[in-house]
Amino acid sequence: MINLGDSIDKKDIFMVFSDAENLKDDDINIISQLLKLNYETIIITSNQPYSNLVRIYDAEDIDLSKIVFIDLITRFAIGKIPEDVSPGRCHFISNPANLTDIGIILTEILNDGNNEKKAFVFNSINTMLIYLSSEKLSRFIHLIINKFRLTGVKGYFLAVHGGIDPELELKFNIFVDLVIKS
Repeated sequence: MINLGDSIDKKDIFMVFSDAENLKDDDINIISQLLKLNYETIIITSNQPYSNLVRIYDAEDIDLSKIVFIDLITRFAIGKIPEDVSPGRCHFISNPANLTDIGIILTEILNDGNNEKKAFVFNSINTMLIYLSSEKLSRFIHLIINKFRLTGVKGYFLAVHGGIDPELELKFNIFVDLVIKS
């Protein structure tokens, strides 16, 4: 189990490598801890659709009122935005490879004017590699990490250990403040 402990106060950007069978549990664990520390948590999901995550988090008694979702796959998979979504709680991107729209939504959330502590959880790097080359993804992640640093928010990037090429893993190790291996 990942324990954010003191590292959350001393570091801002984290790369979390999980075994495939632990990725979901590590995601839940990180989000639970962030919410207990009163962070508004923004989940960028390319791994599971919003509706699935809501069911999973609800079953774990996670307070969904402090979570905003950026869903990269639902609209791409079904061709439309679901009708039963609370306004402002989920942003649906047309395609996981649409980095421009993802960047725009991230910037809007970062500049929304509320003064709450924010943390972004990106789940998962591996899934993004289905849609993007390693080079494009590394440039995009580097850009958003710098957005996070400049606006003082926390960032957690989840990936399956051994599931990305060594060169990309090396870049992420350079970009982040702390690498956590569960």
